[in-house]
Amino acid sequence: KAQAPTLQFSTEAQAVYHQVTGLQFANALTSLQKLHHADPHNQVSAYLGHLQDFLYYMLTEDPIRYDRFLKRAESQLASVNRITPTNPWRAFCLGEMYMMMGIAAYKRSELFLATRSFRSGLKHLRKGAADFPHFQPLQKDRHVIEALIGTVPNQYQWAAELMTGLEAGND
Repeated sequence: KAQAPTLQFSTEAQAVYHQVTGLQFANALTSLQKLHHADPHNQVSAYLGHLQDFLYYMLTEDPIRYDRFLKRAESQLASVNRITPTNPWRAFCLGEMYMMMGIAAYKRSELFLATRSFRSGLKHLRKGAADFPHFQPLQKDRHVIEALIGTVPNQYQWAAELMTGLEAGND
């Protein structure tokens, strides 16, 4: 029987996370490959790869990197989506991944994609926070996003209304 996909922030995954967020992209890429080969069932490498692609695009603003980020995002999201919904890291990672897509799309003035991505991200964060009320990473992300929605300029209130009008099950 094939091993089910998992999502765990192991010591090795945390080290890669620090390389990615420390913008050590070359080291992180090598470490990500090692992490994936050492435990191919742990989908944390998909999340970390997404984070690295996002940060690289945001720093360079290179349209080719943006296209690559979106193309890779589809398979990365699918990998994390295969995790059982009983794992709180699933909702956290999906929420953050969609939020990253929304930020990148907003930066490129792709408002429809940005709004759709923010809406999906908020949906995952809210559901995860409701399902796992004591899981602090989900609570933090949800509250930060909801606080940011309150700072949306008037000309973009339509987008904020689309996001905040989200109810469980509607997408």
